[in-house]
Amino acid sequence: MRRLCGLLLFCLALPGCGSGGSGGAASLPLVIVVQDGSFPDALAVVSPAVLGLSLALSRAPSAAAVRVIDVTRADGVEAMSPSAVAIAPFTEVADAVVRRWVEAGVLVVGLSELGSTPVADAPTTGMWRRFVAPLRDHAAALADAAGPQRPICVGGDDTAWSGALTDALRSTAGDLRLVDPGAAVTGSCASVVWTGSARDAASMRIGLDGAGGAQVPLILNDAARTQGYLDAVASSTPRPDVGVCACAELAGGPITPAARAFVHDYGATNGLVPGPFAVEGFDAGAWLSAVLGGAAPGGAMTDGIAGPYRWDGTGELADVPERCARASGVRWIVVNEVGGRC
Repeated sequence: MRRLCGLLLFCLALPGCGSGGSGGAASLPLVIVVQDGSFPDALAVVSPAVLGLSLALSRAPSAAAVRVIDVTRADGVEAMSPSAVAIAPFTEVADAVVRRWVEAGVLVVGLSELGSTPVADAPTTGMWRRFVAPLRDHAAALADAAGPQRPICVGGDDTAWSGALTDALRSTAGDLRLVDPGAAVTGSCASVVWTGSARDAASMRIGLDGAGGAQVPLILNDAARTQGYLDAVASSTPRPDVGVCACAELAGGPITPAARAFVHDYGATNGLVPGPFAVEGFDAGAWLSAVLGGAAPGGAMTDGIAGPYRWDGTGELADVPERCARASGVRWIVVNEVGGRC
């Protein structure tokens, strides 16, 4: 049975998951995953990271209990006495709350691009590591993929994610031209950057087509670069769309034996191929397992499935590529894994 019927079901595979300290589970390290359950298409873009993290923790020599809670309960995490907290993709927790966890000695891993560095201006007794690029880097990659034309044409929706990414894009690229689905952009927009979720991305594409912009590329951020988008806009006419993601891409090219084993195990456990940020979730789970088992946190993780991770003194990644993929029918084909223009 697939465990993606709900984000909480995967925890049934882990000893003591969700028990909150009854029976033998009381002695297990507790890892709390904070996720925004209201995010559009959360099942497609948030849960892969959670499932990847749970897979790594389930394979650890020392078991861990895992509990998934909504971000609206983040302020009460300390009362649950966790050993570690993971912030799921597209989830924003107030910096002061994250800083409080870290200063209380709780390990915190970030799988979300949202939020500023929580420990840069505070002494810490715990550890913070972000496993994905911060939002400003994602915005810069989207601006680069859009090409040299300024102002950049941008479409978005009413989600907090879209607003935050649009603001980051404005900080990176200057003035923006905001366009709506159906706007006549032919001749005035060389491309359109989509900052919203996958929910409305297809409407933007169809609107562009109807307004004479069928050959205007839609540059999709990592919340919208989904299989569902391609299925929704499937056409016999080739699409010029580009997806940009801070996540590792295992499809469409040679992969390492470790990555191949991960794809197999993820599929056997969840009945699906790994989605966006599943690899980063797995790597974060492996790092947590090692540190909870007594390993030193260190400034690098050299054996990650997504490649080596190197952090600066604040726990942010010192260097991370953005991956670009082009739409090809109902598939995304990776064309760039080292940053730079798609």
